Formats: sequence, structure tokens, C-alpha cells
Amino acid sequence: MERMTKRQEQAQESRKRLMDTALSLFALRGYAATSVHTLCQSAGVADSLLYHYFPGGKGELMDAIARENLRQVMLELSEQNELLDALPLEEMLEALYQHIQRVVMRHEDLFRLMIRERELLQCDRLLRLLSSRQQWFPEVLRRRAQRGEICEMDFESASETLNSLM
Repeated sequence: MERMTKRQEQAQESRKRLMDTALSLFALRGYAATSVHTLCQSAGVADSLLYHYFPGGKGELMDAIARENLRQVMLELSEQNELLDALPLEEMLEALYQHIQRVVMRHEDLFRLMIRERELLQCDRLLRLLSSRQQWFPEVLRRRAQRGEICEMDFESASETLNSLM
């Protein structure tokens, strides 16, 4: 793997600082109420730097924030699947709830932004990404039924209900 130069590291840090600052400001104030100037000033970078990293401006920045943060959320939600699946059912449900709660709290600004700017973010598309998590849980329930731990049911509906409750 090729080592990054100091300049590349600084560029990566500036881009991340812009994204983190934008996420916080957009979640707190809203997308429309946050100017490029305010955003860049809060991030400690020149206004023109936003357009260097995100030629499409604030809109492209918003898309990048959603895409990259949701990818991280999905990884975090999936990282405990095998451990959770091995637990007895009641312990698994409690641990799953706790795990989801920790992930949501770690990404509180992202979820606040998704709720606040749902039309702008095309949340239907984003929520479909998150709902791919639902494909794991029906399989867990199906295996539990095969082992006799629970009765046969509509596993997809049960999964949707549980996800809605969480």
C-alpha cells in the first residue's frame, strides 16, 4: 500500500473536517439555514475549499455525508451478527436492542439530519439501504424455528415489527 504524503493527509483531514462540521450544522440548523460561508468558517477552511472537494457545492456535500455515514452505520450494525445469533433468544433480543441503540447514539447527528431533511436526502433510498439489515433478522428467526426455539410464523413481518419497535 502506498503511503500518503503530508499534503494528501492534510487534504483528507480538511475534507473530513468539512464533512463533520456540515453534518453537525445541518443536523442542528438545517441544510437551507447553513450557508457555505458559515460552514467553511466553522470548519476553519476557505470557502473555495468546499468546491474543491465537492464541485457540486452543498448538495454534493450533503450526498457524501449521507452516503459515507450510512455505510459506516451499516458496518456497525452488522458487526455483531454472529455473536448475537449465538445467544439464547431473549438475550439476543436484548443485546440487539442495546447494540442498535449504541449505534444510533454514536450517529445521532446523522439520524437527526435524516429526519430533518428527509425530502432533500431522498430518505426512501436511504431507508432502503438501512432496511437491508432486515434481511438478516428473518433468517435468524427461521433458524430459531428450525431448532424448535420459536414457532413458525411470518418471519419477514415479525422482523419488520421488531425493527419498527426498535
